[in-house]
Amino acid sequence: PASIATPFFETWDDVSQPDGTDWTFNQGAFVLTTAVAEPNAPKSIQMSTAGGLENDKEEIRSKTFALQGESGVTLSFYTEARGPENGESLICDYVNSSGDWVELGRVNSDGTIESSFLFSRFSLPANAYHDGFRFRFRTDVDDIFDFWFVDSVKLGKQPEMTLVTPPSPGQTARADVTGLLPGQSVTLFYSFTGIGSGPCFFQDVCFDLLGGIFPLVTINANGAGTASFLIPIPANAPIGLTAYLQAFAGYVPGRQSDVSTAVSATVQ
Repeated sequence: PASIATPFFETWDDVSQPDGTDWTFNQGAFVLTTAVAEPNAPKSIQMSTAGGLENDKEEIRSKTFALQGESGVTLSFYTEARGPENGESLICDYVNSSGDWVELGRVNSDGTIESSFLFSRFSLPANAYHDGFRFRFRTDVDDIFDFWFVDSVKLGKQPEMTLVTPPSPGQTARADVTGLLPGQSVTLFYSFTGIGSGPCFFQDVCFDLLGGIFPLVTINANGAGTASFLIPIPANAPIGLTAYLQAFAGYVPGRQSDVSTAVSATVQ
């Protein structure tokens, strides 16, 4: 099985059909340029249903990954619905430790012909951490023109942010981001609104910060893949003021850009 030490990415940009090494079963998924505004243009995979038969859905399955002993792994991807009726779905399943396919999550169409891609990220449950882990995408549609497009698939760990030193007036707060590549460029962003489903920037990442999002400082990760942000706090910062922090990790060869987990930091 493949090791998860190096995260798995798929954008289909350099292939004309899904790679049989990375995708060991494919029924009806095609690499095309017919979607709109792909996160990693110009290609994505298109899936619908073969012949419009209820029992003839299209499906693509990944290779096997060795996840025994791992934790904190997520599966993320982008989808665009162009044709599915309200309630029809693109479903993502995984193989659990008993060898059964189990639904991890799904994206439901509202019947709109979309002109942009929707980001989805799912955390793997406990029974996904074994050496026979696989995942698949399949359609729940009933017409050959019910097109689902999938792009920018990532299986790996999300960089983790930890508030090491909370903010205090006139002092220096510290927030560390781990799980980066040595030397990777990382930008710290903040918001005063909250944590939730935030906007998508940089084509292939979506933030978990709400309201106005502002960049604060950019640094590079050290040799251990950790970025330590030192944040001077004004002497007049009001006690109880809460900021919400998240880091953007820029693209480097072999790894797509991503965002860290988000944390709250309250002036004490």
